[in-house]
Amino acid sequence: MKRAVFTIIFSFFIRYSLNAQTEDTIPVIGDSGVLQNVKVNAFGSQAKLKDVPSAISVLTTNDLQRFDGMSLLSAMNTVPGVHMDERTPGNYRLSIRGSILRSPAGIRNVKIYWDEIPLTNASGNTYLNMVDINHLQSIEIIKGPASSMYGANTGGALILHSFNSNLKKKDQFNAGLNLGSFSLINEQFGWQAQRKNFYSNLQQSHLSSLGFRDYGSSRKDILKWNANWKINKNQQLSFLSFYANMHFDNPGSLSEDEYNDDPSQIRDDYNTQKAGFTNHTFFFAPSLKSVIGKRMVNISSVSAVHTSFTRNMFYNFEDRNEWNYSARTRFSYKWLWGNISLENITGMEWQYGTTGLQEFTNKNGVADSFLYHDDLRYTQYFFYTQLNARLSNQVILQMGASRNTMQYYFYRTALDTLTTPQKRDAGNLIAPRIGLLYKLTNTLSLYATIAKGFSPPTLSEVRPSNGDYYPFLQPEQGWNYEVGAKGSLLNNHLDLNTAIYYFDLVDAIVSRTDTAGNNYYVNAGGAIQKGVELWLKGYIIRSARKKQSTIRTLNIWNSFTFQPYFFKNYQDGNTDYSGNHLTGIPQFTDVLGVDLELNNNIYGALILNCTSAIPLDDANDIYAKPYQLLQIKAGKEIIIASIPVNIFVGIDNVLNEAYSRGNNINVAGNNYYNPAPGRNFFVGGKLNL
Repeated sequence: MKRAVFTIIFSFFIRYSLNAQTEDTIPVIGDSGVLQNVKVNAFGSQAKLKDVPSAISVLTTNDLQRFDGMSLLSAMNTVPGVHMDERTPGNYRLSIRGSILRSPAGIRNVKIYWDEIPLTNASGNTYLNMVDINHLQSIEIIKGPASSMYGANTGGALILHSFNSNLKKKDQFNAGLNLGSFSLINEQFGWQAQRKNFYSNLQQSHLSSLGFRDYGSSRKDILKWNANWKINKNQQLSFLSFYANMHFDNPGSLSEDEYNDDPSQIRDDYNTQKAGFTNHTFFFAPSLKSVIGKRMVNISSVSAVHTSFTRNMFYNFEDRNEWNYSARTRFSYKWLWGNISLENITGMEWQYGTTGLQEFTNKNGVADSFLYHDDLRYTQYFFYTQLNARLSNQVILQMGASRNTMQYYFYRTALDTLTTPQKRDAGNLIAPRIGLLYKLTNTLSLYATIAKGFSPPTLSEVRPSNGDYYPFLQPEQGWNYEVGAKGSLLNNHLDLNTAIYYFDLVDAIVSRTDTAGNNYYVNAGGAIQKGVELWLKGYIIRSARKKQSTIRTLNIWNSFTFQPYFFKNYQDGNTDYSGNHLTGIPQFTDVLGVDLELNNNIYGALILNCTSAIPLDDANDIYAKPYQLLQIKAGKEIIIASIPVNIFVGIDNVLNEAYSRGNNINVAGNNYYNPAPGRNFFVGGKLNL
């Protein structure tokens, strides 16, 4: 029945487009609309996506705003090889090619930058819930090991880009308001100012919801400012800063019986214990770009971040005070001889963090009896060098490597006990990468890469939520082999981005859960992560004679992921899990989308996400059921008192599918499921002054 509903809707789009495409309609593909003209900064390339020998995907402003505009989750899940979920309100996980294996909560093993400034802290954790989707212009997703230039990771890297452009007028204001099911309110306001040599962008946002579960409310307030000051023709000073104030309830995960009986219920006494977390973070980072002579450019940044974090767990109350600092610099030097161009990029990144962590018993959501105080410090730094070479009009070569070191310090003070300080070094690890690209035509390229990635255990794994210290966890690492193709076909009417890869991971870090529901981690032999990614986008209609055709644009796209990952050499006691499917990873994901724009400024988007069953334990005894998630959004731009206003409505989970938005893995007590809401609605509007 559900597939039939989608078929009817999809057929309507296709039938409408065929009827609208008359002989007077001339398909035209603008330069900004095709894959071959999208530019990226990954690996210091500053080149067109089709000219970079790496598996990279880009989410543009239109891609990010295709959904409700309240979370990155749906947009990220349209990218092949990427899976993002939400276990509890605001508790996101991000998997790039299987990196969710070691992330039962939070985001690890993926390095994230915002305007080339590390957002991932020195301990290896990233609070991605601090990022408002409305504050981003685009996202670059690097898939596969990116340690050669971005430090510790085997999953890949994300580069977030702020809005940063020259305005046509001195001041521009924008405002938006979204309302939705479960008392959802999402409000945004922004002020962009352009003076002679100075650009400023101040943005504010508020998001709150009661949630669809009995105890699942959330609140997020963010104030962000980024600016550029052109000091002179050779120097530009930039600033990125934000303050985030967030609170999210935790209604707890459910067993299968509880999930089937009533997915909106709360687990046990989580409301009495007021389970959840609160995060107050201030982030400030200036960066300086300097042109040195005719061939050299330097970009340097520093950052300071303070986070006050409290987490009410069912048994314990945790209070953390975190300081994180970073410094990153890179020098690029270019040569040009005829058709041959060379660019060397050399730099380093240093991060240092401290955490003062106090643990208490939890009594009705309030800290009660003191248990212990932990002093944790961590240092991470690496040096890297990268060569980008255009050897001819057809051949592009990238070669890079990094040398990485990570250090931990752990010291515990209990009520009547002092432990001996513990120190641990992880390094010096070398991570090379080489990529070669051949341009078959002006619009289509083939590439191959070989890269080594490594990822030492993060602080949350060395000292997990069960309160124990695990100094013997080993870094996971492995080699990735990959070939792919990207560009445009059929006279720029079809975009293509595909990859086939084989990643041999050793000393894989996987999670375990004790009887109290707390996580801890072990090395689990290894894993073979091989897969196929395919992204296609067809430009069915793009009309030049706008007044003579009803449909201005019609695009159909598809994102397909095949991940038959499995464990190797993995034995837990007397149990051998070798050959089992990798925990938490669906084998198939297929996302089909239709984007439509009419000449009367009406637009619409329809997206169907089909995800296969997901193994929830290493033994493969329990699977989350497959699901089909259908989402629809439609809107229209109108003019009110000479002010353009964009109004829209949408439906999430149109088919009212019962599915878990974020599953627990290897959990005690069989509480695997964190239910997603059923069919829900949103409506909103945005204006620009």
